[in-house]
Amino acid sequence: MLFDTSIIPQNSLDDLTAIFQKITFKSQTTKSTTATTNPNEGQHLLILQKSISSIINRLTPFSTLKKQTRIGKVIWLDPSPKGQQTHDYDQLFSLFKSLVIMVESDNDIAYLTQTMELLKTRIIPFASSPVNSAIGQKVRISIVFAGDSQVRSNKLMLENLGVLGDVDIYHWLTYKPVLLDRDLISLDMAKGGLDHIFHDSSVIPIDSLAKCLLQLVIASNYKIRVTNAYLKGSGSIKFFKHFQKLYDTHLNSLPPHVKKVVVDQDETLFVDAYSFFNRNVDLVCIDRGVDLVAAVGSQLTYTGLCDTLIGTELGAIAFKPDSNDISGTEAGVNTSAANVADTSGSEDFVRFRLGDSKDEIFSLIKDLNFSHVGSILNNKARQIQAEYDKRNQLKDIEEMKKFVGELNRLKELQTWVKRHTLLAEHILGKVKAGDVDEAQTKVGIPELDNVELGEPSSSYFSEFIELQQDILADQLDNKANSAAVLEFMYKHEPKIHDIIKLLIITSIVKKGIREPEYDIFKTEILNMYGMKYIPLLIKLNELKLVYPREQVSFLSTATNYPESSNLGKVQLINDFNLASKSLNLLPETTEEQPFENTIYSDADFSYPGYVPIITRLVESIYSRSYNGRSAAVGSTVLSTPPRQPHTQSLIQSPSSSSYTSLSQAVHQGKQPRKYGWDNLDLSSINGEIKQEFLVPENKRNLFNSFTSLNAHVSNKMVTTKHNRKDMIIVCCIGGLTYSEISSLRYVIQQAGNDFVKDKQLLILTTGVIKSDDVIEALF
Repeated sequence: MLFDTSIIPQNSLDDLTAIFQKITFKSQTTKSTTATTNPNEGQHLLILQKSISSIINRLTPFSTLKKQTRIGKVIWLDPSPKGQQTHDYDQLFSLFKSLVIMVESDNDIAYLTQTMELLKTRIIPFASSPVNSAIGQKVRISIVFAGDSQVRSNKLMLENLGVLGDVDIYHWLTYKPVLLDRDLISLDMAKGGLDHIFHDSSVIPIDSLAKCLLQLVIASNYKIRVTNAYLKGSGSIKFFKHFQKLYDTHLNSLPPHVKKVVVDQDETLFVDAYSFFNRNVDLVCIDRGVDLVAAVGSQLTYTGLCDTLIGTELGAIAFKPDSNDISGTEAGVNTSAANVADTSGSEDFVRFRLGDSKDEIFSLIKDLNFSHVGSILNNKARQIQAEYDKRNQLKDIEEMKKFVGELNRLKELQTWVKRHTLLAEHILGKVKAGDVDEAQTKVGIPELDNVELGEPSSSYFSEFIELQQDILADQLDNKANSAAVLEFMYKHEPKIHDIIKLLIITSIVKKGIREPEYDIFKTEILNMYGMKYIPLLIKLNELKLVYPREQVSFLSTATNYPESSNLGKVQLINDFNLASKSLNLLPETTEEQPFENTIYSDADFSYPGYVPIITRLVESIYSRSYNGRSAAVGSTVLSTPPRQPHTQSLIQSPSSSSYTSLSQAVHQGKQPRKYGWDNLDLSSINGEIKQEFLVPENKRNLFNSFTSLNAHVSNKMVTTKHNRKDMIIVCCIGGLTYSEISSLRYVIQQAGNDFVKDKQLLILTTGVIKSDDVIEALF
């Protein structure tokens, strides 16, 4: 492993603790001139923005943090005008002489302004009030900005208010990114940063992602050294250029002895072919607009459905179980990990974190299609019961000791099987509108009933899935497609989000909607949902997400499809059918055996028969085996598509050509090669594309002489891959869904290629999104 991602939350927690140690030290130097019997002496009142609590709870139990940082009481930050506030600030302030405000630095201006007004009009006047002065009570005020954005502007805001000298300012720079799983890092931007992309083409997501990557490089002690870059989309190319500038600036700011460490890393990496093969880092960055189909499509994985139907805030999930025969304690209620505020009235809720370090069950089911989750849980329950039954067969003291030693682990496993069974049942209840078989709700752990958790099959859910499949397969003509969507809308009267999703998929597949059908949709949507959605329809049209397609002329039957350059900067697919054929996005269901160690034969398990384009682009770097699998009906497989004019930016430099020679030389005979994006037909997807092999000028001769490598060198590279410390970093600007993440893990695991096998996968995204986020980002 090249990089231990567990240091990310540890560094963040250490930095937060260090900030409070400084605050404590300063507050202790502020001595009162009179004796006091205040029980809160030496403790802090933390005024916390609520959204920060979820990240703190991922780092450590809040009770532990309070002990380590001398936090006496926590209240939510409420910057509402006086009279509308939920707290009696004056009473609370009188109990503490250290007040700490913690607020996100990337809040909108209105919220920050309200917070600063609260500071100026309520907090500072209290701290300097005549009453406090008369009794010699000195109150210290600190403000902690969480995040690295707007550091200068926050200070300037305080200065403009005239309170800069009255408060101590701290910046929790490692507040984000957040480690959601051992291979998943998120910036946790609202809606994945899509609102910035849709409305103002802001560079905030690009800047934040570049800074995050630099932060990871530094945290790895510069062992993460990008050697290959694969970039698709203008945002991705801007991101990598920005990262390179940040990296160069950072290197130039380092003291000589630290800079030498970086130089030594490069020398070690490029000392010979073996070192490079075992230490290279591939960076793949793709714009969200490359595949909005996956962004708005229905997720079918366990984690994807959890997020879609219940919601997961940084992996934390809370739901009221449908089973009435299990008490909150048995179900694993964990209120301590939920919120730091009062949780009264939520005793019946099950709360836990997906990916908890103690959870051995989640890793088995997180990436599965939901239809396979039930069998895994049942098998685990039977295994646990079999282990419990061994207590009746113990023969001597040694066996009893061994059983007792395993007992705690069995109980822990039992608890997690309960929780996930309840969660899976709750998902079924959601898609079936509460109509769940009684047999499916009987859970008696350790004797877990045979809960059969099949694929959700409610009328609404199944029809919604089938309609998406029909649209993607382009099996309906324009009139039939529109009629099917309208019939679905009239029959179910769904929330507008789902109708817009269907129209976005239709517009992508059909290259727009014929003008007569578009006018009908517009009229019917406004009639059913109201005139308030006119701005939404206008925005969809502007971004070419849902737009009318004009006919060439009255006499012509041909269709005037929009030019690729006129599709806009958000949605980049200009020919979905061509993309589907060349990348085999809709693989046909066959009777072929699935790959070894998996129950799937392709990555379409995470969506309704659809493989996300982002997943295929990553897979195509290391394998083109998908071209040998069955394609959807009516499609053809292009094994080696011709290079299109706009893809000439694919690597053609001497260094990149040499790297292709490297892959061919190292893997002679039956050994696979590393394809990169050479000979990959991406003419169906707009946006810049770039592929770079990043090697110092003075080391290029190493890769120009690979054809003369003798056999023992190449064999050494291949046979020692278990010692490798290389990495694949997959980035997405605009967020990824959990189902896309599952499919990425799948293709990397199943590549079976020496250039990817045993590589460490690291997914870095601006946020984990669900389909509703895409629609809400348009408002």
